[in-house]
Amino acid sequence: KMNKPWDGIRNPTSDEAADNKYVKRLIPPRVKQLEYIAEHFIQRIIETVDSVPFGIRWICRQLAEMAQQRFPDADRYQIGGLV
Repeated sequence: KMNKPWDGIRNPTSDEAADNKYVKRLIPPRVKQLEYIAEHFIQRIIETVDSVPFGIRWICRQLAEMAQQRFPDADRYQIGGLV
């Protein structure tokens, strides 16, 4: 504890927070950590896709087909995002 009051803005707006130099220093390492987590998560899914039980794959396929019927203009990535 530094025994000095906070000199920053209390309850800043999103724009005010984005302009804050302290916040600007915090963002890059956090983005890097999120990228690492997301990459690890996706890699695990890709590595284990063959071990997903047939029933689960069948359900996903059915969901994808229903989504394609409901959203005919959606591309495969948008459909995959729904499944």
